[in-house]
Amino acid sequence: MAEKLLLGSCVCPLCHADTAEVRSDKNGRAYVKCDSCVTMIRTMSRVGDVAMRGMIAKENAPPANDRSPADKPAPAAPDKPAPAAPPKRSGFVDAVRALSGGR
Repeated sequence: MAEKLLLGSCVCPLCHADTAEVRSDKNGRAYVKCDSCVTMIRTMSRVGDVAMRGMIAKENAPPANDRSPADKPAPAAPDKPAPAAPPKRSGFVDAVRALSGGR
């Protein structure tokens, strides 16, 4: 049986307390445990597991305003403008046009 590990801390999605913990269960899936509102939030999918682990990274990342200009990547120069996509058509609009005589 794997040990339950503390992965980091985040803001509770329910009560917005700063003291929520992101932990991993015996199967390695992440969950949020908040002692302030006494909740435990789990996901049933891998996508949810990745999202919960992403909450840690967002919380521990430095704010965007605190980065120096040297830390910011240079913008990529566009090679060519992207071709304009044809307008999306709806089956409903086509049906209405057909019923109204093609107007």
